[in-house]
Amino acid sequence: MADSLRNGCVGRQIVMENVRARIWRARLEPNERMAFHCHTLDYCWIALSDGVLQSRHASGRTDRYELVDGTVYFQRVPKDEPHVRDLENVGNAALGFMVVEFLDSANPPLPVPNHVRLR
Repeated sequence: MADSLRNGCVGRQIVMENVRARIWRARLEPNERMAFHCHTLDYCWIALSDGVLQSRHASGRTDRYELVDGTVYFQRVPKDEPHVRDLENVGNAALGFMVVEFLDSANPPLPVPNHVRLR
């Protein structure tokens, strides 16, 4: 779990980044899971398809989301209270979503590897 605190990859690929925001995209096939990662920045995520997503948190809590295409979720991350979680598609259809991280948040952004940036 300690490595998760350094994993700033909150999506699969960064499609846009500037001084104010970082925009990620991700897609999960049925039963596919995205590893534990750490949110240090305020963010919103946008469902790009209907489906069912499950998220396990480092605290042990589990959330289940019934996604509807176009729904936007917002999450504030308080100073020094990172959110560590995974994501799993527990539905029968592929799930697509975008994550927008706001770089002017209470915490600094985590570094991300260059290979996740769209070239």
